Amino acid sequence: LANALGNLQMRVLSLVFKNCGKEVPTPFQEDQGLNEEDKALLTSAKELYGKMQEELDAQAMHKACDALNQVVRQANQYIDEQAPWALKKTDMTRMNIVLWTLMETLRHVAVCASPFMPGAGARMLDQLGVPQDGGHRTFEALQGTEPGVYFDTTFSIQPGTPVTKPDGIFPRIETEDNQGGTGGEGKAKKQPPKQPKSKAKGKGGHNGGDTAVKTTVATQEAVAEPAM
Repeated sequence: LANALGNLQMRVLSLVFKNCGKEVPTPFQEDQGLNEEDKALLTSAKELYGKMQEELDAQAMHKACDALNQVVRQANQYIDEQAPWALKKTDMTRMNIVLWTLMETLRHVAVCASPFMPGAGARMLDQLGVPQDGGHRTFEALQGTEPGVYFDTTFSIQPGTPVTKPDGIFPRIETEDNQGGTGGEGKAKKQPPKQPKSKAKGKGGHNGGDTAVKTTVATQEAVAEPAM
């Protein structure tokens, strides 16, 4: 999740925050609209709810999750191919279309993912600027347009909506065994350096030896030197 969905959300909203005046970009201009790549991704996003519902009706939860992951993978491929960070220098209009297309895709993904991870889904929708009221976060909000129509004036991501600096949806967790997730997300914690044993010379028949230190979770006890 951190690598795929969480990273996608962070990339998209960071670009919007930095390059679009901290608000949802205006996607369409009179002389330019959606191209085939945009329509393909938005179509997949629009069809996601229906596919997941079909799988859940058959009690195939793993297949429903696979359908969601497929859209996320498609969106990651789309952003890599469209490279909105480069479009900023050459075609701002196209950059706006690409970023809006990604935000609208994330809206569908977040609503569909909410039953499985309600907290993360809600945080995603908050960062996307989707209102909490008016049915904007319901499944009905994903079914408002006919095939071939990609912008819903009621429920789609609305141009001009303020966005804030994004936070990570799925923070990385460090583990001692470096098993933090797919692709080695976790980082091994550094072990504290071993403390050298302090030597004390014994007297009166004690041949000198190391003072042992026993450490427990709650207390630390030092074994005393034998009495002189």
